[in-house]
Amino acid sequence: MTIEPWADAQLSEDIPRLAQGGESETVEFKRELPKQVRDLAKEIAAFASSSGGRLLLGVADDGSIPGVENAHDPAVRDDLGRRIVGVCQIIDPPVRPQIGWTSANGLGVLVITVEKGSEPLYYVDSRAYIRHGTVYRPATASEVRAALTASMPGEAAEGPKNHPELSALADVLANVRRWSDTDSEMRSLKPWIEDWSADAEVYASKLRDLSVSDWAIESHVNERLEATAEKLDEVAQFRHYLGEGENFNDVCNSAGFAAAELMRDLVDPIEVSDETQRKVLEAIAKLARKLTQMWDRANKEIFDGRVEKAQQETYGIGQQIATWTYFRLSVVPESTLADLRRIGLSLLQLVSMRVYMDGGASLQRIVDDAQTLVKELNANVESFLQFDR
Repeated sequence: MTIEPWADAQLSEDIPRLAQGGESETVEFKRELPKQVRDLAKEIAAFASSSGGRLLLGVADDGSIPGVENAHDPAVRDDLGRRIVGVCQIIDPPVRPQIGWTSANGLGVLVITVEKGSEPLYYVDSRAYIRHGTVYRPATASEVRAALTASMPGEAAEGPKNHPELSALADVLANVRRWSDTDSEMRSLKPWIEDWSADAEVYASKLRDLSVSDWAIESHVNERLEATAEKLDEVAQFRHYLGEGENFNDVCNSAGFAAAELMRDLVDPIEVSDETQRKVLEAIAKLARKLTQMWDRANKEIFDGRVEKAQQETYGIGQQIATWTYFRLSVVPESTLADLRRIGLSLLQLVSMRVYMDGGASLQRIVDDAQTLVKELNANVESFLQFDR
């Protein structure tokens, strides 16, 4: 196999194997550059949001290698490289892939290598994209929220490290309480009503797993865990009919009350270490800085889809902040925790504010409400950082 001097020798050796292996979650073939550059941007964004991967330009879907036309011409290679860099600027935040050329018997293939990004998701035209099997697609609302929540520094809120069962229990109970305290009107709207029902089913399953553990049986709390799981079953299995909102709120509140009692009796008596509490406060301070930047930018680019994207990201951040406040953090006053909880719940509810064709007035209302909440959050951060000194 003859390798041209402008080609990467290692990549050139890898290409036949990659082509024969077919497309996968981390490998994508393109016979030629897509006519719509945004399609390529979405492919790259999906790799960055997922596990990373390689896009091979000059390889057909069947694995044959027709190569990039005129790849031997330096001007063609330079032009394609510049176009790829330009495409990556469409992605938010921008992606910086590695671009390399391979050659085999005079046929050139452009290899775009995308690492998994440091951000949870990457967007094109305000939509997040992920890799699913051998294709890219827009992330669903629940996938966006899951990715954003998973990216939060959650180790701070895992509960007592030397009590793994209590740690797992604390996580479930805090999330149930946060859902229970979410505005009842929002909780009864799509898609959040489906989210809550699905989450309730997961939490019920986790409580049942804990109820049969040696710890639960020896502590004589297995029946209480099972009883709370049954209340969550009622939420998960509730059938929503017109005019049944109050009944749904009743079952949600009942589950939340049971979770609060369990947390009071089982979790709160366990002291959370000062180090863990500091991690929580530092994480909240970091999220406050992120929210400040996010909404300042949304305010400056209000008609560019920034507001809708910020709403989605703020939903996950608000969830995390609110959930943390259900843990007993003795280094700050209870009144500060209550205020942080209110702010966290209000932040996550921003996602339910609708955008109308009103010349940007509804967009501005969302931004104004968000910035007010962020200012309140920053004020609380300043206060509890003083307590921590």
